[in-house]
Amino acid sequence: MSNQPSLPRSAPACLWLLVAMVLVAPPAAHAASWWQVWKWGGSSSTPNTGKEDTQITGAPTKPSSPFPVKNDLPNQPTFADLKRQAKEGSAPAQVAVGKTYFTGSKDVDPDPKEAFRWFKKAADQGHPLGQFNVGVCYDLGLGVKPKNPDMALAWYTKAADQGVEPAQINCALTYEAKNDFANALKYYRLAADQGHLGATRKTGELLLAGRGTPRQPGLAADYLRRAAAKGDAPSQVMLADLYQKGDGVPQDREQMLHWLWLAAANNHPEAQFKIALCHQAGYGVPEDHSLAVKLYRQAAEAGYAPAQVALGNCYTLGEGVSQDHQQALTWFRKAADQNEPAGLFSLGVAYAAGRGVPIDKALAASWFEKAASKGYAKAQYNLAAFYEDGEGVAQDYLMAAKWYRAAALQGNHNAMCALAEMLVDGRGVKADPGEARLWLDKAAAAGSNEAKTLLRRLPLPPAANAPAGPTPAVTAPAP
Repeated sequence: MSNQPSLPRSAPACLWLLVAMVLVAPPAAHAASWWQVWKWGGSSSTPNTGKEDTQITGAPTKPSSPFPVKNDLPNQPTFADLKRQAKEGSAPAQVAVGKTYFTGSKDVDPDPKEAFRWFKKAADQGHPLGQFNVGVCYDLGLGVKPKNPDMALAWYTKAADQGVEPAQINCALTYEAKNDFANALKYYRLAADQGHLGATRKTGELLLAGRGTPRQPGLAADYLRRAAAKGDAPSQVMLADLYQKGDGVPQDREQMLHWLWLAAANNHPEAQFKIALCHQAGYGVPEDHSLAVKLYRQAAEAGYAPAQVALGNCYTLGEGVSQDHQQALTWFRKAADQNEPAGLFSLGVAYAAGRGVPIDKALAASWFEKAASKGYAKAQYNLAAFYEDGEGVAQDYLMAAKWYRAAALQGNHNAMCALAEMLVDGRGVKADPGEARLWLDKAAAAGSNEAKTLLRRLPLPPAANAPAGPTPAVTAPAP
């Protein structure tokens, strides 16, 4: 969902606060029959933490013992020399003395309170690394009790505004945790402009999402390209998404594949998955189901749930591999174990259709309900159909209408048609032919032949404006 951690650049006489990162990769699977539709640039995550990794998210993770780097005084003077200079008012010496008290040495026992005292002296003189270290002490409660996140942020801000990169990162993380995306973006961007890889990607993400700023896909692409050019696989995938959609950059399948292959070469499972989709559909590349299966398998074995679903689908349909419903179930279960909605849904389909298991409508309904509760439209439609027909569950028109409406609001055309019929008949809902007409008009406008047939057959009022709501492209529901 690529973990290529990059350690922070060293800076003189500062305490480095290690920041845990999370690598993100969007979920999806290929569209075919009841298959989940892959939405380029969607979002799901597989966590993978590490030192100063290439993605930043959430609040700062506080280490139990952060470590400072070497002081910035020439010729490595003795501690006695440093302390003399520190007492004379040298801010760099004060930071170095604080560092020695913080870590301890052969001749000096660790003393967090003394470390804080000397860092504070340097900070009060405006020394940026002293300010950052004071922030770390307040953040972790080292040498000062209790912890004080507000004071930590105040000192981080002073250091960040003087260009201390890790202070900029900690400011950004803290503001993001507070949902203050404008300030988070400000400090991510400052760190990005100093070359911090994770901050460069994060800046692109926020600009792309329009968080803390109006959405700016072109500028987002610039930042993502910077990170991608340095080998950051998640940025390469996001940039590929932009080229696929023509969002902020000209639509360009060649560039899309270029960045996907670079990420895939670094074993990034989402990139492998998306290239597999391209080969399965012949999108920008020759159609090659065998290669698609190979790439799906690589991503699936790395634990990427959408690829596990896609590989299970290949076994179900016998595309690029011999049909094998048992193997399909194995991969669907692996995805379901990660609560991947498409995996939960696919198990429901298997039990409903008897693919690799005896038909068990009750168990199918249970899996559909799990996927439906996660907002998966096809599962919502199938669960509604089960309630309408009393398959696997007690017949319940009220529940049927509820789930048809949930799927219809997500743009599922079949659900729109089913809901319209219930609205005409007054089953599970108050009869309302006018609303039924609105749903059928909406489905018909999106190309549903069933909706067009119902518009001719059902007694309905004249056309009106369709109800508000998204109308994403969807495929036919499961059998």
